[in-house]
Amino acid sequence: MVRREEAYLFDLFLAPGWQELFNRMIDEEVKLPKEGYFLDLECGSGGFAIDLAGRGGEKVNLLAVDSDPELIAIATEKARIRKSANVRFATAETARLAPELFDLVIVDMSHAPWRSPSLTIHQIAPLIRPGGQLVAKFITTGSFDEVFSVYWEALYDLGLTDYSPRLETLIAERLTISEAEHLAINAGFRHVHSVVRKEIFAFTTATDFFDSPLIRLPFLEQWLGILPNDEVRDRVRTQISSIIDRERNGGDFETSIKATLITGRK
Repeated sequence: MVRREEAYLFDLFLAPGWQELFNRMIDEEVKLPKEGYFLDLECGSGGFAIDLAGRGGEKVNLLAVDSDPELIAIATEKARIRKSANVRFATAETARLAPELFDLVIVDMSHAPWRSPSLTIHQIAPLIRPGGQLVAKFITTGSFDEVFSVYWEALYDLGLTDYSPRLETLIAERLTISEAEHLAINAGFRHVHSVVRKEIFAFTTATDFFDSPLIRLPFLEQWLGILPNDEVRDRVRTQISSIIDRERNGGDFETSIKATLITGRK
């Protein structure tokens, strides 16, 4: 659950700095239906849902759902200010989702496990009408490799290599592109296709990296959570900071993700 302060940080930083990366990919790479009943699942603070509904006009009705009521409150207020009549927001608990209801489902899985979707792709499939479309957002294997490399070096420097297998497990939890495609295939989708872009994030210093909401909110707790206690986490974080500031040599520290869209037809 995102706390109220985190919800506002999400809207200020993650919506423009993260979600819009994927939404631009959808706009540029995916041919969406021009009419029908759409579902935006894990919609965050709602900006893309409002824009998508506005572009469709009277031919589109859109239900936007998020697991967190704080984000839904922000999204609802945005829709009220923009007088968006054809988009409705609901929490995962209150949304009424019926079989074969939607012509399009867009689902954000890019922040799992911090914000895991309320429904899996297998659970989403029955909601889509025959011929309807799925668009799922992931980050796939190869994301944050630069961070994990520094993390690995920090463990070695501190004599904490006993935790390296946990780091390996953490890295391996990220799906490959093929594995993400097979989630959709195994759920019964046809014409499954992937679109992948490398997106780079640059940070002026190690402090900027650790303090950035793009890193701190979704990922940092999970990354450092493989360590046994706060004292060890503080030591490793300090060592990571030292390595970043040494190796960037006056430039930015850059890390990248593999932003991935998986599309398919019911």
